[in-house]
Amino acid sequence: MSKVSIILPVYNVQAYLETSIKSVLNQTYTSFELIIVNDGSTDSSFEICKYYAKKDCRIRLVNKENGGLSSARNAGLDVAKGDNIYFLDSDDYIDSATLQIMVNEKERLQVSCLATGHLNVMEDGIVCNANSTSSQIYSGKNYVHCMVNPRQIGAYAWGKLFDRSIFNSLRFPEGLLYEDIMTIPQAIYDLNRVAYIKTPLYMYRQREGSILNSYSEKRSDEILAYCKLIDFADEKNDAILAWYAAINTVRAYLEVRHRYKVHGFDVAKLEKEYRKMAKSAARRIIWPF
Repeated sequence: MSKVSIILPVYNVQAYLETSIKSVLNQTYTSFELIIVNDGSTDSSFEICKYYAKKDCRIRLVNKENGGLSSARNAGLDVAKGDNIYFLDSDDYIDSATLQIMVNEKERLQVSCLATGHLNVMEDGIVCNANSTSSQIYSGKNYVHCMVNPRQIGAYAWGKLFDRSIFNSLRFPEGLLYEDIMTIPQAIYDLNRVAYIKTPLYMYRQREGSILNSYSEKRSDEILAYCKLIDFADEKNDAILAWYAAINTVRAYLEVRHRYKVHGFDVAKLEKEYRKMAKSAARRIIWPF
């Protein structure tokens, strides 16, 4: 049986953490290690992690100073021993058949990465099906195109089963938000075969305190992420990807600029930073002003 390394970064999610951990321990597929990385939590999350680590020998607990989501994922990758890598965010959870289905399908389809659909779980408990793309097999390049045009498939790290070798030298950029946009296209682009199955196996919790549902000046990192994607597209000489990334750069800029105004942040500073990022990204960037 192929072994799966599940990487679970944890930071101040005491209200959701047990649900997330239990969803892994209740998997019908049992050949896995659950790597829990406590990223300097200040609530009771670390105590919860220690409790479950003592109960199940498949759990490996890493305790580190706070460094952010990328830092925690990288710490998990550094100690992972499985044949496959699966990322799970600690406020989310997975169906009990997730690993069984994903390992079987990944092997049957002979792909290096397999992604599944997901459900959006609202704070009031309402579950919404978020899938719109049909199941199919892609080249890595075409899959990345679908991530950004028009974001048909999310560029999330979670909900995907990767060959371990993909992350032998690849790591997430630390200290930045929207790190998935900078990393997952690089992980997938050169793969020969990538599969997407629309079966919703990942439960993506929508909560006010999460990174994407809260707002700070750091949200401007989304602009930087797409600028980095333009750079990556230029390296690959992929004009289509560069164009899609440029469009998303502008979309991100306009959205962030609006939010900056709403929250009273320094719009002039944002505009200056955007001009600098855009010019360093690529000649294909579009100027909205």
